[in-house]
Amino acid sequence: MARRTASTDKIDHIAEARQRLQDATAALVDIDQYRAHLRMLSLFHKYSWGNCLLIARQCPDATHVAGYQAWQYMGRQVRKGEKAIRILAPRPSLRVVTNDDGEEEEIGRGTFGTACVFDLAQTDPIPGHPRPFAPP
Repeated sequence: MARRTASTDKIDHIAEARQRLQDATAALVDIDQYRAHLRMLSLFHKYSWGNCLLIARQCPDATHVAGYQAWQYMGRQVRKGEKAIRILAPRPSLRVVTNDDGEEEEIGRGTFGTACVFDLAQTDPIPGHPRPFAPP
């Protein structure tokens, strides 16, 4: 049996997210699926079209999503055991290379990985928090 590594897990998550995205895009031919997607776009205007599809595919009843630490900042705690909604997130990086003249230069590179977000329904208020998030 092959040994799993952290990088193998990341690749698996990205492949799963891409497959979910392909399946969700193909499902938009159905008018009800298309309406549901338009509803998601109206709720999650700060997320890309593809990430809205991923959110809808994994949590069709989602109303407000944010990352784990963002929920804590907003005075809510993700319940233990809740399954994350995986979306695609950019991972910019800089790489130092030596050019033909022997000078070092930084080259920007962008890749994608997965990020975990949670729906409001997966959280509970933190008692006594100074900035509790009130659902819209």
